[in-house]
Amino acid sequence: MSDYHKLDVTDRVVAKLHGEFMELYIGKEYIGKLVITSDGREYELESGFIMEEDRFYRVYERNCELQQQYAEGNDMGWC
Repeated sequence: MSDYHKLDVTDRVVAKLHGEFMELYIGKEYIGKLVITSDGREYELESGFIMEEDRFYRVYERNCELQQQYAEGNDMGWC
């Protein structure tokens, strides 16, 4: 995943019981759901979120090209 940056948001995730599954939120933002079956846990996460090694991550695409253009052609003397 070299084109992406992961931010650990595990400590901010809250689960709300909703029938036979739990809805997962960060603040008011819905990020997915957790279903517990006889086979174990199943996570269905929204786009932009992943689960790895029992941790939740928000995934951002790196845009190095945009960062390089920010200072390109700067003649103000502070770069």
